Amino acid sequence: MSYYEKPAVSASALKKFEYSPKLFNDMITGVAKGKDTVALSFGRLVHELVLTPDEFDNKYDEFIWDNAYSQVGFKRDKIESVKEKFATTGKSYYDFLVESIGKQVISREDFDKAKDYVVRLQGHKGANKLLFTDKGKVEHEIFWNWQSLDAKSKIDKFIIDEENKIIYLIDLKTTSQQVYGKQVIAKSNPYQATFTGFLKDITFYDYLLQMEFYSQALKYIYPDYTIVCYLIPINDYSCTVYELPQTWLFYAKQKLNSIRKDIQFYTDTNQWELSKDDYYHGIINLAEIMV
Repeated sequence: MSYYEKPAVSASALKKFEYSPKLFNDMITGVAKGKDTVALSFGRLVHELVLTPDEFDNKYDEFIWDNAYSQVGFKRDKIESVKEKFATTGKSYYDFLVESIGKQVISREDFDKAKDYVVRLQGHKGANKLLFTDKGKVEHEIFWNWQSLDAKSKIDKFIIDEENKIIYLIDLKTTSQQVYGKQVIAKSNPYQATFTGFLKDITFYDYLLQMEFYSQALKYIYPDYTIVCYLIPINDYSCTVYELPQTWLFYAKQKLNSIRKDIQFYTDTNQWELSKDDYYHGIINLAEIMV
């Protein structure tokens, strides 16, 4: 059974819990399947080129739109229109093509853009030191027990400093946001603060919760080690490296503990659609929950 097929709690599922406990449960039981997007596909391409370049040729095949366009001989439609039509009316053929070659199909445009991302990361002092070293483990899968629940984590990269008993946990993020940002409204709890740029993504997409969950997975195997977390955002123009404050991860840990308690309620009641108030009363009194 592959990592994605194994029914277990993951960081991705936990980040969906607040939106819908049912979606969380559907994700860990395999009922809900992740939807691929252009952004996710490109991010995955960058990850492969950076973290596992030796495996790249086994996973991807270039589908050069310009060559196909000229060979087919569409004269009236622009290439963008042909791409759009191919993605809809030609989807069955596209799926057959992918299945027959056993690889993911990419365009020359995306491939060149992803290579530019690699060069940008290699040119950044901090990113180069963390990502482009033979030390460490990449795309590492951990199956573990999280507060009595089966859990799984797939970590981009971590480097172990045996001498100082430190593990450097590294996660690469492609983003449409400006990689730099600032704190507009300051709070010690990052979930109550307001940020700009990629810093806003850290709480909006809950990368804090993800990194704390990964940290706990590593601590499960290496209990005596200190975990230092790095996020590396990159876009079309720049990249940087953020070291996450331990105080921020403390709040993420509190949030994880709270989610775990809520999961127990849904497990005990054997239902995943209703909140506690709905389950017991059928009414939510806003006056009692508003601060």
